[in-house]
This record gives sequence, C-alpha cells and structure tokens, in this order.
Amino acid sequence: MTYRVRRSAFTLIELLVVIAIIAVLIGLLLPAVQKVREAAARSKCSNNLKQLALAAHNYQSVNGVLPPGVLGPGQLIVYPGALDSAAWLSNLTLLLPYIEQDSLYRTMKVNGSADKPTGPGWLNIPENYAASLNKIATFQCPSDDPLPVFNNPDARIVSRIYTGTDKGRPVIAFGYRNVSDIPPDQLPGLTNYLGVAGNAGLTGETTTGNNLDQWVGVFYSCSKITLADVTAADGTSNVLMFGEIVGDSKDTGNPPNEYAFTWIGCGFTWNNYALPANPRAFAFGSRHTGVTNFVSCDGAVRPIRGPITGSTDQYNVYIYMCGYKDGRNFDPSLITN
Repeated sequence: MTYRVRRSAFTLIELLVVIAIIAVLIGLLLPAVQKVREAAARSKCSNNLKQLALAAHNYQSVNGVLPPGVLGPGQLIVYPGALDSAAWLSNLTLLLPYIEQDSLYRTMKVNGSADKPTGPGWLNIPENYAASLNKIATFQCPSDDPLPVFNNPDARIVSRIYTGTDKGRPVIAFGYRNVSDIPPDQLPGLTNYLGVAGNAGLTGETTTGNNLDQWVGVFYSCSKITLADVTAADGTSNVLMFGEIVGDSKDTGNPPNEYAFTWIGCGFTWNNYALPANPRAFAFGSRHTGVTNFVSCDGAVRPIRGPITGSTDQYNVYIYMCGYKDGRNFDPSLITN
C-alpha cells in the first residue's frame, strides 16, 4: 500500500495575514523603541551637561574663576590683544583637563593662564588646529547628527563667537569658514553645547536705555565670573550655565546644521534669540521633542520647554534665568519641566 504524506504549507491568504500581523506589530513597537532610544539620548545629553558644569566648578577650584567664555580681544576683557592675535580658545577647550581630556589639552599652546598665544588664533597655531580635529563625545548630543553639515557644501563652521568692543563700540560677532573651503580630513570637532552669555553677552552698552548688560550671563569674551558672584546676585540654582545648540538655518530650520560650532573656538551664544520652534543659527535649541536641556550653575540639569518667542512671560523668565545679576523674581515653572 502506498501512503502519501501531505505537506503542510501556508496558503496565500494565510501568508498575507501573517505579514499584516507582523506589520501591525512593527507599527506598534517602533514608536516604543524610538521613545526608549530618545529617552536614553536625553539622559546621555543631560549627563554631558552635568559633566560640563562639574568641570567648570573644578576649573574654578583650581583657577579662582569660571573659565572665560573665549580668549578674545577687546577692552572689557582679561586677556588684551588685537583681533588677529587673540587665542580664540573657548571655555570648552579650557575644561578639557576636567573631562578626562588632559592629554589632548597638553598638546595645545595656550594653557588658560594670561599667557599670550604665539600666533593669530587657534586656526593658525598648528598644535591647536591639530587638537581641534578631535571629536569629543562629551561635547556632542546623541540626538543630533553632525554629518549633515559636512555633507552640505554651503554650510558654515563657526570658528569663534565674540562679544566686547571694537573701536569703542559694542560688537556681537562671529567668525566662520565654509565647509567647501575645508579639506574633508581637516574638518574640526563640533559641539552641541555652548555657555550661556545672557541677553547679549557683555557689550558695554549702557546708552540705549535698555542697559543690555543687566542680563549678562556667566560666559562672554574673556569673562572672569565666579560662583560666589552668582550666589551673591541671583543664586546658582536660578542661573543657567550651559545649554544645547544645533545651529540650523537662520529662518526655517532647514537645511539642518547650516551652521555648526567648533568646540575649540565657540564657548557661548546669546539668549535673545529665544527658543524658536525650528532651531535657528545662534539660538539655543535641540533635537529633543519639546525641550532643550540646560544646566544651571549649581549643576542641576533643567529641561526648558519650547518653543519660546519674544514678548511673552515665558521669554522674560528665560532671559532672567540666563542673566546672573539682574535681580528679577520669576517663576521657573513657567518654562521648566
């Protein structure tokens, strides 16, 4: 007797049902995976900011002041020098020994003291330029991908940010290089974190009636603020120290990373740009949904809800939290999580 073994197989309908079930499961699981991934990225970002605040505290313990926002020129600064002879090294650079990057810091020319650099800025000092090519994980938010800026020939790499005076006039300026002008193997390391300069940094502007410097932050060109200064004025828990930045297009947020910031030369940015819905060139902002992480001078990480636009109660609170000596009372719950 001959037996036939019947081989089981999926029918077309059964196969389509299985595919549909898998697609539904993927649709359900993918947002959950993305949320977990973003939560992990936010946690890592918060830890980066906390490490920067702790590094700034340790820097003050050794040097007596918080690191200057940038070693630049001007008459309001500690390290005088002409524009072309300034070191242009950022507070992030001066914090390298305090975030386990001491070996890299030792390769550089300027050691954070009042020593003058041997050339016109870090771009023209070979040792410092070589150091700038390093990518420092502590300076990068996991939620932001810096690669678009390197793939965009029209993008600009900001090499320095400056506040101070020029020929007796207040200036807020920056220097940049086009990506197209930089060889691919010489693109510098970037940062997603900059120091808080307050409304407009320290400009010396007292004649407009606005007195912009009443909202100055703890970092500006060759600043020398101490935590004691902050404590005596507004209090360390009420003043922001570092925040996130992504450097998107000035107008629309697209393309991403039209501007990007070097950690070696960019130590701060201004807060009068608020927190726009689409992150803009020199405004603080992030890739996180609905919040931008900051760390205050006491080391506590503060997620700030956005967007924040000008001429609102939220904007006023944001500016008050960015200035270290304005003496204003405010309710931080209006903008913090």
